[in-house]
Parts: sequence; structure tokens; C-alpha cells
Amino acid sequence: ALILFNDKTSITVGKNSTLVVSKYVFTTTAKSNNKATFGFGTGIFRTITGKIGKLNPKGFKIKTSTATIGIRGSDGTTIVKANGDVKHITNSGGFILTNNTTGQTIDIAKGSTGSLSKADGLFVAKTTPKDLKDSSELSDENQDFKQKEEKSEEEGKPEEKEETQADKKEKPAEEKNKKW
Repeated sequence: ALILFNDKTSITVGKNSTLVVSKYVFTTTAKSNNKATFGFGTGIFRTITGKIGKLNPKGFKIKTSTATIGIRGSDGTTIVKANGDVKHITNSGGFILTNNTTGQTIDIAKGSTGSLSKADGLFVAKTTPKDLKDSSELSDENQDFKQKEEKSEEEGKPEEKEETQADKKEKPAEEKNKKW
């Protein structure tokens, strides 16, 4: 399932995956008030950051039971296993992977994969064909979305309705703590 948020952040949720929207505030009036916190349970997820990631990168967080992932205007795929192991593949931009227990942090640049596992700890390496295969479940759905978005931009017609004055006012998302 592909979920598109008001700020144009998109999250594709793979089969048998759990996503919780813990916090979502998007406003055009105060950059520092923009925040998004997503809880990834087990499964596979692809995240493409939108305006929140550009306006307030420190306010955009992806959390798992063992790791927190921060962004830098990015596109990446996260795989979370039932035992808490996390693998994150950065397609563009950059991500930061933090071990929730130790506080240790690594940067994950484009073309790299960051991992956190009980066996190997926290590390980053060049993305391998196996990493790409592991994340391929989401590629067809994302490609369809990307083509629709490009077509909409070419035609000059946004797929969404125009933002109203009420939409522009800061308000917490109604989807708070909703499981997808």
C-alpha cells in the first residue's frame, strides 16, 4: 500500500508489514513545527521524504524497536525483521541510523546500506545485489506512483486539491497512532 501525506512524503508499506503514524504535523507557517514520526514494525517500507524532510529534517524520524532512522531529504527502503534487526538501503540523499540501546550512530549515504543486528552490531557497507533483491518487493508499486506523479507534473495538474486556509493551519494529524 502506498500512503501519500499532505507534505508529499510517501511511504510504501510491503505485505505483512506494520506502520504506525505516531506524530504528523505539517504547516507552511512555522518550519520548526513540522514533525513526522513513524513507527515501523516488522516488514518492508520505502520512504520518500516530502516537505517536512526539507523544512525540518531533524523533525522527521522513523523508529523501530531497536533503531531510529533520521533523514536528509531522502529516498530509502527499510527492512525490519521480527527479531529487531534493521537494514536500510539509501537510494538518494542520506539517512542516519541510530542504535536505540547504545546511542551509536552511522551515516548512510546514497548507494550504501546500514544495518543493525544483534550478531554484527551497527555497520554500513556498499549496497549489494542481495540488498536490492531484498527490497525489490516495493519497486513495482513505487514505479507506478513515480510515473503518475511525473505525468501529473508534465500536465501541470496536481493530483491533490488545492490547500485551503484551514489546511494551512497547524494541526496534529487525525491519523495519530493509526496502524496501517
